[in-house]
Amino acid sequence: MSRTLNVWWANRYVGLFTEEDGHVSFQYDDAAPHMSISLSLPRDGGWQQDAPANFLENLLPTSRKARYAMMDSLHKDSINPFDLLDRVDATGGLIFSSSDIMPDLRSEGVEYVDEGTIAKRIRAIRRMGSEWWEKDQRCRFSIAGGQGKFTLTRLNKRWAWPNAGMPSTHIFKPDSVDYSNATYLEHTGMHLAALCGLQVPHTTVATFEDEQVYVVERFDRRINNGQIQRLHMEDLQQALGKPMEDMYSTMPVECVNILRVACPDDELAYQWIQQLAFNVSIGNCDAHAKNYSLMLDDGTVKLSPMYDAMPTRYWIGLDQELAMPIGDAEYAEWVDKNAWAKLSHECGLDEQRVVDIATEISNKVWERFDAACDGMPSTMKDRLFDVLKKVNTGMWKEKLQ
Repeated sequence: MSRTLNVWWANRYVGLFTEEDGHVSFQYDDAAPHMSISLSLPRDGGWQQDAPANFLENLLPTSRKARYAMMDSLHKDSINPFDLLDRVDATGGLIFSSSDIMPDLRSEGVEYVDEGTIAKRIRAIRRMGSEWWEKDQRCRFSIAGGQGKFTLTRLNKRWAWPNAGMPSTHIFKPDSVDYSNATYLEHTGMHLAALCGLQVPHTTVATFEDEQVYVVERFDRRINNGQIQRLHMEDLQQALGKPMEDMYSTMPVECVNILRVACPDDELAYQWIQQLAFNVSIGNCDAHAKNYSLMLDDGTVKLSPMYDAMPTRYWIGLDQELAMPIGDAEYAEWVDKNAWAKLSHECGLDEQRVVDIATEISNKVWERFDAACDGMPSTMKDRLFDVLKKVNTGMWKEKLQ
């Protein structure tokens, strides 16, 4: 028995995903836009056999528990992407449906939510991290990652559940029981990135009833003439055509190589080195390939703004190794200019330019830390600065003498 998912991009039909006997294939429609929906699925064909399946899998939550919760909320029969992506609001610019009729606002409707419902969802996620979805078929979204989160649409100064016809505009990320202060730490990390000259979306810490939550505006959405539009994007794991479960094994050289496909002059690669250097400098050991993305829009490929800039070394119980080693340096405190030079050689990039980028970012983190932490409780700020001094041991040698 075969299953299908039709795909639209910017209100134009793109093609068809088909699953038959456990194998997933994809076929572009003859009238589809010229631009590929993924660097792993080039318009002229010739992709890896498992690239279509991996592309879909990478749009779903990492946790199987979260996928089962999503299945229950949508009243589906399985956690197969062909079930879970059907008529939901997904990351990027694509709309998926098992029907050959594109979902729109008229067919999907609008379901507004009040402050109490939002506070209830925040509490549920904090209590059980997989409870991303309201038990309501009108709450239809999919978003990758492992941390508990949910999405909402800001419409007419009110909040609404998203669906295939109603793109979400914001992502909500509550604290968890295990990682207290994550709300403020991620907000601070993003603010620090902006102060270091990196492009970031607008973030805030909002309160609903007595519940605080980190809220970020989606950069894969824009308002045009009063209408919410989806902008297409894919993370680097998708762009490489690799399975989600391999995200921690993807190395910097692979990321540079796929960026070079999109931008042969390596300017995208150097921009990505900036983001990589920032994540190293704040002790973000969870900066794997799914935490860097590309924007595919208007015939161009650009690096997305930064996201998930979390100083994970703040929590002693989390993995202390970098998701992507820099040269031979597996820990942030081992990273120095020599490590960045070695990385440049591995990636075929200019050594001096890579070292200069990493040094500049590291220096800016030092210089702008106080401004980024304005208003943060002193005990949290002191703990965070101790972390930054530790992870920048190799780059701040002179400053720490």
